[in-house]
Amino acid sequence: MIQVSDDVLGRAAEAERGEAGATSLVAHAVHSMPMVKVPSRLSTLEEAFWRERWTEHHPPQPKPNPEVLGPFNARIAVGNGVPVGGWTQVSLHEDGSWNFGGHLRDSGGAGCDVAVVWAVRNRGTGEVFVLTHAGSVAGSCEPGPRDDDWFDAGASQTIADGWAGFIAGGYSWAMRAGANLDTGSLVSAATTAVGATATVISLR
Repeated sequence: MIQVSDDVLGRAAEAERGEAGATSLVAHAVHSMPMVKVPSRLSTLEEAFWRERWTEHHPPQPKPNPEVLGPFNARIAVGNGVPVGGWTQVSLHEDGSWNFGGHLRDSGGAGCDVAVVWAVRNRGTGEVFVLTHAGSVAGSCEPGPRDDDWFDAGASQTIADGWAGFIAGGYSWAMRAGANLDTGSLVSAATTAVGATATVISLR
């Protein structure tokens, strides 16, 4: 790590205030440094220090994995007086395979039917892939399991064919869950959230 004196810190702050109008001191900027170019009046040593501080506290974003998207994770809290919650997870792979799993638990007295829907949009091709799960959980006042666990896997040639679109154009996803609802309404809500197109492909 490059060591500099307090004087260098002070002059770095002065130069920054003069060129970019920053009002915070460098000591504070170490934790919230603005995204501006390095002031041209800094010496080579000062510039190296400035860049090192920026890199330390603002690491570069990881590049998308070219072989898998996800796993995308989401917590579930049904709400509206229904004490059902849990989590769900989805991943898509370059070869077209996909995984979809989750866990739900009813912590109340009455049971209910539950549904979970994912929508993943390929922004490069405009396709939206939909995965759905429907199940049921029992409450403490009735017989039956209080937990609903699932793990599904499959493959779609359309995912594989459009993989370059995922990498080049990006993606977006949305998850919707509910109890005692028509699954179709959750599908509509999830696909709308990612920007539904004419090409909606149901994987499950």
